Amino acid sequence: MRFDVLTCLGCFASLSLSVATTNADGPADNRPESVRQIPPPGIEISAEDRTRLQVELGELQKQVETLRKSDNEFVESLLPDVEIFARAVDQALRFNEMFSEDDIGRAGMLLEEGHRRAGQLAEGKAPWTQQKGLVVRGFRSRLDDTVQPYGLLIPESYTTETPARYRCDVWLHG
Repeated sequence: MRFDVLTCLGCFASLSLSVATTNADGPADNRPESVRQIPPPGIEISAEDRTRLQVELGELQKQVETLRKSDNEFVESLLPDVEIFARAVDQALRFNEMFSEDDIGRAGMLLEEGHRRAGQLAEGKAPWTQQKGLVVRGFRSRLDDTVQPYGLLIPESYTTETPARYRCDVWLHG
């Protein structure tokens, strides 16, 4: 199955950037015991699906740890581009933020892409850095050392061969 970056952006939107549209509760918002959880709790995930995702997540996290131990600047500089996939699924599972059955499938797709990128990075390759169209990348925050996702829209006409200027749209988390 070909990985579709637009689908990945959708996964991030639904797994790690979900917000619910709600009205404020007024003074009740100032009492921790009565504040509504936003976003609301996600759906109940079957034990089978949860176990499968946790096993796949654990495998990806092992790949990330192996890459982190390498003494290679290329790998170190691009590792957040892999870690974002593990973090998205980890947080969705940990904080009960899967809101439909489709999100379970999307989580699997995120893990697949994380495995793919980890394998490519282990081989000294990073084809997503040359990709055009929608590209999901990651960076490590200097504030709290977490990895954060961002999206780029790289024009199909982009090339490093000419000094032309290009429009590049950026989507940031937060």
